[in-house]
Amino acid sequence: NPAYVGKFRTDYRFGLIHRRQWMQIKTPYTTSGATGEINFRVGPMKYDLVGVGLAFVNDELGDGIFKNQYVILSGAYHRYLDEFLRHRISAGVQGTYFRQNIGSDNLYFANQYDPNSFQFNNQLPSGEFSGANAFTQQKLLVNAGFAYNFKVSEKFEFESGISAFNINAPEVNNAGKPYKLPPRLLWNGMLNYRISPSFSVIPQFQYIYQGKAQNPLGGALFGYHLKNIKKPIVYAGGFYRLNESVIPTVALSYNFFYFGISYDLVTGAPKEITSVPALNRTSLGSLEFTLIYNGFLKRQLPGKISVPCGIL
Repeated sequence: NPAYVGKFRTDYRFGLIHRRQWMQIKTPYTTSGATGEINFRVGPMKYDLVGVGLAFVNDELGDGIFKNQYVILSGAYHRYLDEFLRHRISAGVQGTYFRQNIGSDNLYFANQYDPNSFQFNNQLPSGEFSGANAFTQQKLLVNAGFAYNFKVSEKFEFESGISAFNINAPEVNNAGKPYKLPPRLLWNGMLNYRISPSFSVIPQFQYIYQGKAQNPLGGALFGYHLKNIKKPIVYAGGFYRLNESVIPTVALSYNFFYFGISYDLVTGAPKEITSVPALNRTSLGSLEFTLIYNGFLKRQLPGKISVPCGIL
């Protein structure tokens, strides 16, 4: 959600993510990304925030046969609605440069079968598009989002947001077949409840809708807060993606670092995929790593505000 850009108490944040899907096949589908964000305190009391972020994402399948690449520039504004700093709204926009490339250097076609050697020969003409950049398209995508945060008390916090991606619905080309890329809508929510000084629970949900496809996901993380000056928190939990996968997750927050690992255990997949011998449910699993660093610049922070519990 673009509305979350710059929404953190520190001054800046860097993140790395790497995901490998279809683990057992020779060349898994991989996603790698890097993000950087910074916020600026604005308003008379310097409690409101303006956030700016830049992200790079690369999707790749099959030794460079298929690539999606994104450069994402984001901006967001976060404003408190009351003097106790309990209600906050956020709005954000994104501009995304999208590049898709399909190469055929590592593909074999029926026309390249050599009956004399009984083998495929990629030096023979394929009769199809050819080369490392056989098919390339570049588009600009526009995204926007809104979020609301309510700090009920020092122990309980609620947050929800909605966002829309591909708002401009650009025309994309699927190897010669143009079509309008439909907008993708996302609704998410989160509760953060500190059960005791040592334990917290964070239920979360996400619902994505695009065209005729939908992707509901929900679950929770449980946090164990260790007594240490660095305030380490160990998280464990899981999520369920409807009719698709179970996702066990573990993470560690230590000082200014956050490191998380999750694995998608596929519970359901289309028959067109699972009928392929190399693509059974086990081989469709996905492993994901996340690393985040938060830091401060040399500037004064606003003081901590006490939140009364009995006022809504």
